[in-house]
Amino acid sequence: HWAIADVVAIVSEGKKEVSTSKGMQSTHSSPFLPVRLARMKEKNENVKKLIAEKNFKELGELVEQEALELHTIMLTQTPPLIYWTPGTLRIMKLTNHWRAEGIPVYFTINTGQDIHLICEAENIDKVKAKLKELEEKAVKIRELIIEELVEAGSGHTAGPLGMADIFTALYFHVLNHDPKNPEWPERDRLFLSNGHICP
Repeated sequence: HWAIADVVAIVSEGKKEVSTSKGMQSTHSSPFLPVRLARMKEKNENVKKLIAEKNFKELGELVEQEALELHTIMLTQTPPLIYWTPGTLRIMKLTNHWRAEGIPVYFTINTGQDIHLICEAENIDKVKAKLKELEEKAVKIRELIIEELVEAGSGHTAGPLGMADIFTALYFHVLNHDPKNPEWPERDRLFLSNGHICP
C-alpha cells in the first residue's frame, strides 16, 4: 500500500537503567496521562485517515507529536523517567533541519533513547547519508582533539571527546555562522562554561 521505512539511529549501546515494564508502572502519577488517554481514539482515527490518503507530511507531524507526548508522561511521572541522551536530542533537532533541506523525515522514540527516523522508501539513502555524514564529521573532530593533546603534551580528553557529537551538530547544522566571515555581527555565539570541555 505505502512504502514507509524506519531508519534507526542508535545513540547509545548502554542498557537502560529502568526497564520499560518497570517504568510504565508509574505512568498513572503523571498529571498529563488523562489528557493523553482522552485523545487516543481521535488520534488513532486520524492516523488511519492519513495513511489512507498517503499524507506523509501530516502523518509525520502526528508521529512526532505522539512521541513527545509519550515522553511527556514519563518526564512528569513520579519518579520521573528520563531516557533521552544528548545524542537523542541532537537527532531530534537535526530532523527539523533535514526537512528544511528538502528531506521529508520525521522522528519517533520508543521507551528508550534511540531515534527512529520515519521516511518514505525513496528517501532511505538520503537519511542514511545524513547520519553517516554526521558520524564521520564527529570522528574527524575526535581525531583532531587527540592530535592536539598529543602535540601539547597535556590537556583534557573525556570532556571534548564526549561532546564531539554535540559540537558537530551545532556547528554544521544549528548555529548561524560564516567561517569566511568570523566577525559577522549576526553570527550565533556559543559559550562554554565548563573549561574541561576544551582540549
